[in-house]
Amino acid sequence: MRESHLEYLAMRECFRFYGCTAPLCPLTESHKQQHWWRFEDICERLDMRKHPLVKAQRKIVKHGWDIAGEDSETGISGAELIARETKPKKVLSQKQIDGLALGRIRLQQARDKRKLE
Repeated sequence: MRESHLEYLAMRECFRFYGCTAPLCPLTESHKQQHWWRFEDICERLDMRKHPLVKAQRKIVKHGWDIAGEDSETGISGAELIARETKPKKVLSQKQIDGLALGRIRLQQARDKRKLE
């Protein structure tokens, strides 16, 4: 009961609170347990556009991905949306880094050679 009241107070801080139709609010923690379908509304606050939840929702709508399936009874959870948006960055091996450095050196040499001609 207390957590839901605190979330309600957090949501009321939003200036769009009374007119908002988005089922998942990035201001609350409960959005991780709630579910969303791609035809539902998304948070419209400008300062929330970089939030992983909102970014994932916008990508799904923009590209028309049917990740959860419109006929799905559960939709896609907020936690899964965030996990899709915050994938770990690819780490390059030392061999790949050396290859990139060598490529840059060769490119610079080719540019210098053209300048001399």
